[in-house]
Amino acid sequence: MENGSYRPPDDHPSPTKKRKLDSHSASLDIDATAHSAFSGPASAPAPVQLSNLPAPVALFALATSLRASAAALLPHLSKRPSSSSASSQARYTATWSAYVHYTTSAIVLLRAAVRLTAGASEWSGGRVELRANALLAETLVDTYEGTGNEKQVAPEAEKAITRALAISESHPSLKPFTLPLTLLHLRLAILTGKPSKYVRTNLRRLVSTLPALSPTSPASTAAAHYALQSFVVNLPTAGTDAAASTNTIATWQEKLQAWQSVQELASQHGDASVRVLALLAEAQLLLIRSPSDYSRAGSILTSLFTTLGTDPSSEEWPRTVKVLYRLVYCLWKSQMGEAKEAKDVLKNTHKLLDAQVEQAEIESDQVQLAFASANNDSAGSMSFRVPPHPTLYTFAFLASAAIHLDPLGKSPRSGLFAEEGVRIAESKLGAREATQPVTSLAFASQNLHAVASLKVHFHLLLASLGTMRSSYTTAETHLSSALSSLRAYNSSSWTTSEAALKILFGWAQIRMARAAKGGQDEKEAEEALEAVIFACEKRRKEGKEGGIAEHLKNVAMLSLLLLRLSSSTPSAPATTPTETLIRALSASEPSCTSSAHSRLIHSLAQALTVPSITASKAALSAALALANQMQANHVRVGVLALLANVFLWTREGEAQKMLISALKLAQSMGSAADRSYTYPDAPGSPPIVIGNARLGLWLGERLLESYRSDSSLQKTDEGRQKLVAQERVNEACRRMLELDEAAAAQERVVKMKA
Repeated sequence: MENGSYRPPDDHPSPTKKRKLDSHSASLDIDATAHSAFSGPASAPAPVQLSNLPAPVALFALATSLRASAAALLPHLSKRPSSSSASSQARYTATWSAYVHYTTSAIVLLRAAVRLTAGASEWSGGRVELRANALLAETLVDTYEGTGNEKQVAPEAEKAITRALAISESHPSLKPFTLPLTLLHLRLAILTGKPSKYVRTNLRRLVSTLPALSPTSPASTAAAHYALQSFVVNLPTAGTDAAASTNTIATWQEKLQAWQSVQELASQHGDASVRVLALLAEAQLLLIRSPSDYSRAGSILTSLFTTLGTDPSSEEWPRTVKVLYRLVYCLWKSQMGEAKEAKDVLKNTHKLLDAQVEQAEIESDQVQLAFASANNDSAGSMSFRVPPHPTLYTFAFLASAAIHLDPLGKSPRSGLFAEEGVRIAESKLGAREATQPVTSLAFASQNLHAVASLKVHFHLLLASLGTMRSSYTTAETHLSSALSSLRAYNSSSWTTSEAALKILFGWAQIRMARAAKGGQDEKEAEEALEAVIFACEKRRKEGKEGGIAEHLKNVAMLSLLLLRLSSSTPSAPATTPTETLIRALSASEPSCTSSAHSRLIHSLAQALTVPSITASKAALSAALALANQMQANHVRVGVLALLANVFLWTREGEAQKMLISALKLAQSMGSAADRSYTYPDAPGSPPIVIGNARLGLWLGERLLESYRSDSSLQKTDEGRQKLVAQERVNEACRRMLELDEAAAAQERVVKMKA
């Protein structure tokens, strides 16, 4: 119900003797932007003077209006003041002062309404007293959620909810208030750190009180079922350290079951729109939390393609829903290794995002996402939240950077997308634009956390790209920026988050790529990879949700195995023995519905560990086919190098072709400006393009060995020139590596002095 008064059902007489109260409150002209489950519908034909209303109803009207005024200030409060502008700071201070004034005044008025209705016989124990207590509790929870002071008002809010619940049970006409009051009570329990067992027990008790849903069930019953399932899905309410420190968190399997329940209930009741959105929500959850099996996500997204993915100009669904579906769909295609189709869908998604969007259309998108019957007289309505256009626009850059991740060329597209994404995220975090929509202070905080998370992942992608292009200092800078953002916006749990593990793994990648002669980088890389494996295993033992950490653990184990196999000297006693790595990687065989990345890890692990050369060739061939399908040139160059090494002494001609192709790719992994070398004794000659120096040197040495073993090549001038040219390229790579190692040593000296 929204803004106005509660209209009693016709099947039961109201226990409130003063029936005029309802007719008066039904004609209030209250700001339509205010929203409360207990205010009532704003269906007023004409406004009336507050002086003509009974005192409690007038207090409700004033409090609702004040809450609406406070809500209107939230977008302005989400814009942080400029540190260099006194006028900006003064405006922000005035806005904050007005917000505090409005919210405090609303609470004071509702406290007065509670006292007034409790002490007057004409209102005590009826609908008016119930609404006074319910509105007070709701206002306290909405106002203090996310402030860190929830426990200070919890006793007052709990007392008001308890009284309202007691009244709602006193008469059948007030029964519809029981559901929203109970959900409000559970929301308060989460904010104040009550155990998850308490919340789930009350949820199960509430579900048992609802009638079974059938196609002929009233809309209010369907809305109640949807509301309960939505509450389970959104059980972990972010915004307070108290809530984050408890076990009141729904596992991803529980969320999955809740969305599936919504689908079943919607199918029974014929709510096609609710069912489609619930399916989309389930597919999102599966892609995020179950990388080992994408079959269910794929079948859902494929089934929704004719509904959401075919006609962009169709007005049947809001633009935001169509954009969200396309982004999820292209990410699924990318994860399955179908890069071409993923990029095609992504291109169309950007066209849809870039199309001119009128403000009225944005507002329409948000309104159409509320699914509750117009005849619903209960307070148990339900809505699905889909990210607004600005949020989807930012996320589209992250998806684009990930899908186009390719280190080749002067200005890789992935880097351009990620750099633009960082700029957009920083503008939102720096409040040069508001994060919309803003419905509460807690929601503003959640939006900032979401934007910060996107910024962290943009920096992680840029760090990965920098590492592949041998721009190690740049990569380390991006990792430092990612860590700073993570610590600033996730202070309570940043050390154990998946993003922190990815930052640690990124550091290990840089150390592996640098691999200085002294062995210090290899040692640091091994320690970092061991830490990632240990942290991922710890998360698994603690029952942390999702499979992303498991995937990261496999990547770290494969990286550690490659590091061990490539080292010329055995490392000190290792925390994770090499035999343990081999057994673990061999045991983690993915299914055909796993992500392409999981299948690629398995193929590479097989190639490195199987005793048979034939089996190794087959595994590397499978890895190469996957890399080509994924359009992952950074993987392709490594697989070609390994495959050429296997063929080198059996089919030398094939090996040379692979080495030459891989060398060209390695030379493209870095811009000509900073990854080329000119011999001092030949200043006029064109620079030699190096790209990735370490990989280029390894490939060049293998190729040179092959040339030298070919006696026919040395008999011709062309062959001898080829040998000399390759020797000069190899020497240039060697000198570039010496420069890299000197720069790394200098950086260590600077850090030690700092």
